[in-house]
Amino acid sequence: MKINVERLPKKGVKLTIEIEAERVKETYDHVVEEMVRNAEVKGFRKGEAPKSIVEPTLDPSKIRGEVVNHLIPQSYDQAVKESHIKPILLPKVELGNFEIGKNLQFTATTCEAPEINLGNYKDKLEGLKTEAKTILGADGQPISGTKEGQETEEKKIDAVIKALLETANIEICDLIIEEEVNHMLSRLVDQTGRLGLTVDQYLVSIGKDVESLKKEYRETAEKTLKMEFALMEAAKTEGITVSDSEIEAAINAAPDEESKKNLFNPDNRAYIKSILLKNKTIQKLLEYTK
Repeated sequence: MKINVERLPKKGVKLTIEIEAERVKETYDHVVEEMVRNAEVKGFRKGEAPKSIVEPTLDPSKIRGEVVNHLIPQSYDQAVKESHIKPILLPKVELGNFEIGKNLQFTATTCEAPEINLGNYKDKLEGLKTEAKTILGADGQPISGTKEGQETEEKKIDAVIKALLETANIEICDLIIEEEVNHMLSRLVDQTGRLGLTVDQYLVSIGKDVESLKKEYRETAEKTLKMEFALMEAAKTEGITVSDSEIEAAINAAPDEESKKNLFNPDNRAYIKSILLKNKTIQKLLEYTK
């Protein structure tokens, strides 16, 4: 297998991968054999019809699809390992000409985590210091825990994140932003569908078109991603970690056993860990403002 690695701006990576004709043919034969074994032909038990009878009836496009599904994920994983890259999202794959008896070439475009320079964020945060740690209400009493206190705390957090982003230098790969925008659009489709509306009907109701919505989503996605990456980098810099016991405590705080069971799923567990890490990092950054 031949691999060519092209480094793109903003930590993008384009892999051009060429698979030998022999391997393509072996995979093709394997796919056909599997289809023959699973074929149901009148007059024969399942899988017992001769290949000479079954193969001409097989859908060529389906065979090609199965061959590609066998070859591309394996070849991509091998290329990533051999190229020593660390992609953070699934690749965008483009397939070249596909003919049995010839090499198969495809490209896979992905990206690595962005380079992050947080700059002098500590100095910036210390510049947010207030004269008093406790904010008092009109009656002279601490407002912590009240609605006004909650709003004040949220404003502090917003100020901290804003300060962090002002000193940070982060270039987000367009592929990551595009993926986040697509997620946002998918959520919009689900939400409008539940309301019995199409996306077009919804856009008309709010006086926007698709292009303006995508632009708005892109700006939001880029800002959100920069915040996430900045907080992760700050966590590393500050030496902040989340222990298994902290994750389990958060899961055990769920209201019922079914919810707890779902939260112990590896993906949900990882999500909880990321939330706890972000919250701990924000609390640490808030300390610089006191």
